[in-house]
Order: sequence, then C-alpha cells, then structure tokens
Amino acid sequence: MRNRQDHRARAGEGGSSLIEATAAISILFLIFFVLLQINRWSLSQFFCQYAAFYGAKGMSLGYDPQFPLRGARAAGISISGENIGSRGDSESDIRSYLTGGDASGVAYRYWHPQRGSDPWFEVLGDRSPGERAECIVRVRNQPLIAPAIAPLLGIAENPIPRSKVSTVNWSQSFLEE
Repeated sequence: MRNRQDHRARAGEGGSSLIEATAAISILFLIFFVLLQINRWSLSQFFCQYAAFYGAKGMSLGYDPQFPLRGARAAGISISGENIGSRGDSESDIRSYLTGGDASGVAYRYWHPQRGSDPWFEVLGDRSPGERAECIVRVRNQPLIAPAIAPLLGIAENPIPRSKVSTVNWSQSFLEE
C-alpha cells in the first residue's frame, strides 16, 4: 500500500529532473563559452605583447624602422586572420617578408583592412633621438564578442587587445657618427 502512495506522490514530478538537467547543462555551456572568449582575448593580448616586444627590440638596435615593424607583424601572425597572400605558410616565406615586405607575397587578412570596420592588426613604432625606442601593437575591430551578443551583455564596444613596449634606445650608443 505504501508503494502506491509513493508512486502517486511522484507522479506529479515527472520530467522535473529533465528540466533541472537542461538548466544545469545550459549554465555549464554558458560558463564554457565565456571562458573560451576570455581565453581568446588573453591569447590576443599575449601576442600583442610579444609583437610589441619584438618591434621595440628591433627599433632599439637601430634597424631601418620598416624592418622591426615587419618583425612585429610576423610575430603577430597568430592573430592576423587567415593567409590571403600567395605565400606565408613556411619559415622561409616569413624570412622573405622581413626583407622584402609586401612584395614578398606574404599577406594576412588583418594586415590591410579594406574598410574602417574591418579588423586591423596595427603596428606603430617610434625611435626618436631620445633615450627610448617603443612599439605599439593593437588589434582594432577584432571579432572577440559577436556584435549581436555584445549589447545583451552591456558591452558597447569590443575590447581592443593592445600593448606598448618601451625600451632603451641602444642605437644611440653604437650608431653615433
């Protein structure tokens, strides 16, 4: 007799475990995708830091400014979008880009934006006659958060991965005339 009463008491609870499991899985998926976005932004930030270091190092050693800026671009290939050039898949292609520039056939999507809203891997360098040499790297308009989701999260603008590295201008020490 007792089993029938337990069964009747549970009869109204049919499907509740399915709803609870669906809610829990939805929350876990949300957490997973948020962590995935944070990871993507962190990697972009890391590669911006690495590229800026590489560019500043070249600027501080007195190279022609185009060479360190190309080096910074090459260091940031991982966050430069897909390869749209005729070359760029091997280490020798990258070496030819460092010496030949855009004429080498190496090009990535974010290096040369077509419109103002396209992603842009921007590299700026400065080696003024002073004591410092610096390089700034940023990725403008990188699609980190989908534009349809950003307003729902209260984000007006995607965060811009960026880095600025400033170092001693060693070229002043050994390139004096």
